[in-house]
Amino acid sequence: MRKGVFFYDKTAPEPRLRVNFETLQQDDETPRPYREQFIFDGRHLVHVNYSIKQVKRYKRADPNETPNVSSLGAGGLGLLGLAGLDHLKRQFDITLAAGGADEPADRIRLALTPAGDSIYRDDFIRVEIEADRESGLPKKVTAISTREDIYEVSLLDPRINEKLDDDVFKLTVAEDFTIISEGEL
Repeated sequence: MRKGVFFYDKTAPEPRLRVNFETLQQDDETPRPYREQFIFDGRHLVHVNYSIKQVKRYKRADPNETPNVSSLGAGGLGLLGLAGLDHLKRQFDITLAAGGADEPADRIRLALTPAGDSIYRDDFIRVEIEADRESGLPKKVTAISTREDIYEVSLLDPRINEKLDDDVFKLTVAEDFTIISEGEL
């Protein structure tokens, strides 16, 4: 389990996001500090690994195409809960998931199964999105990979429409970091 802070700005000229992970917990261990960051600037995905002092930069969009942060799902960041409904309808067969008796009334759960030609068919067997009924904001996204690994992303304290400073999306690392630019993911 990892904990951190997630920033997303879809109002900029190109959508941007940043995830700052601060801790890592494996199995029954006590959470320990583990700093790692992912930054998407609209064209590139940057992965910053502080334990090995390395920055990897991947090209994600051509200058002539409109960037889509939901396409990062297949690249390692499951952002399907933020994808537009049109994108989800093209990529998945969507049904309402059965809720349990203890499920809060202000939530709705969607079950997504990749469509035959989906870009996610090689990555996921099933995805479930639990969203707030009023805002539509995802509270939890659970994905089962084709290898049957389970990934879960929960938004614990979401803040909607909060003004974000441009510096939040800038990469800043010490001079002793190795920077690697690679092709597309």
